[in-house]
Amino acid sequence: LVAPNLNGTVQVTELAPVGSLAHEKDLIVEYDDSERLAALDEAQMALQQTDEQIKGAKANLGITESQDALNLLKERYAVRAAELNMQKKDVIDLIDAKKYTLALEEANRAVTQLETDIAMRKAQNESILAVYGEQRGRNLLDIRREQQRIEQTKALAEITGLVSIRQNRAGNFNFGQVMPDIREGDTLQPGMLVADILDLSEVEVWAKVGELDRANLVEGQDALLQLDSVPDQQFH
Repeated sequence: LVAPNLNGTVQVTELAPVGSLAHEKDLIVEYDDSERLAALDEAQMALQQTDEQIKGAKANLGITESQDALNLLKERYAVRAAELNMQKKDVIDLIDAKKYTLALEEANRAVTQLETDIAMRKAQNESILAVYGEQRGRNLLDIRREQQRIEQTKALAEITGLVSIRQNRAGNFNFGQVMPDIREGDTLQPGMLVADILDLSEVEVWAKVGELDRANLVEGQDALLQLDSVPDQQFH
């Protein structure tokens, strides 16, 4: 089992006892997750803020579109009124006919300009919503990343076996000094080997025997073993 990269402090808060028997999915090592929980809360708050910004932008977009639609309708009515006035130019004097012609041209220009402005505002609002959408995607990515890091704060046994704890090689030790085993409270570096789960399906035993007992041993002789991790069983 390897110390994870939590993008912060990797501190052991719980550790299975050395020599204990661990079953599959048992907790072996747990790391402090307070920094990651705080980061997750921050990422979730950022997502909520982005969602509120999206709601506000959509609301403003709806108001703007409604107002633009009303203004465009008024301008088109003005064009229609000018067109109706143009039908009178044959029965009115030349000056009034010219006024009606200019009024129609002005109304058409106003409609064209308003349609251009509406299209520009719509494109601008859609661009703002696209930016918020990208921000929301980054917020979701941050949340998933923090959730994955929180999951990594609990190292579980993948098989049933004997727990063996590695030495703490993160500190500064003099040459020849015995490095202590990793303990609860230690701060580790990402990627460090922390513990091993030893497969007990096959066991090779090495033993030192006193010189006097050596004469009582013969090759092929049965041996009776007892493990501290399994005190209620004996193995032949």
